[in-house]
Amino acid sequence: MAFRDDLVIIARYSEVALKSPYVRREWERALKRDIKEKCKNAEVQIKSGRIFIRGAEPECLRKVFGIVSFSPCIETTLKELKERVVEFSAKKIRGRSFALRVRRVGSHPFTSLDIARELGAELLRRFPESSVNLDKPEAEIFIEIRDDRCYIYDEIIPGVGGLPRGVSGRLVSLFSGGIDSPVATFL
Repeated sequence: MAFRDDLVIIARYSEVALKSPYVRREWERALKRDIKEKCKNAEVQIKSGRIFIRGAEPECLRKVFGIVSFSPCIETTLKELKERVVEFSAKKIRGRSFALRVRRVGSHPFTSLDIARELGAELLRRFPESSVNLDKPEAEIFIEIRDDRCYIYDEIIPGVGGLPRGVSGRLVSLFSGGIDSPVATFL
């Protein structure tokens, strides 16, 4: 896959966010190190509880401990958001029901609901054969607004979860020959 400048992967973690600032920094460093090991040549940035990865295939994150989920995204600006959402959604929502799930981080003169309404109205104007269904949509489009940057995606891929490798000491496990031993060790 050829990488585009606007492609970024957003990865999410859970347990790390619950720790004190010092422990969180150390665990985030361990997580960043693991991502760089698994995703060669990737640029990794951690900001506001999210990990932003550029120049990597999403598959390399499937086995990184500490990542709960991740999403391949299109990155854009607030100014270009409406046009990019229409472009991103065109094939996904045409003739189908859809829902926009908008989240924002930072101070803005608008709410997430304001953006969802504005973008939803634009999508309905451009694709009149589509409809909005917030309960059971056929297609979901997610938008995260973080300060002046926006991330558009339609998929949340589960990760392994747990703690980042190397932050909690060593483990010894006894394998008895059945399938339950390696499964219990993995969990």
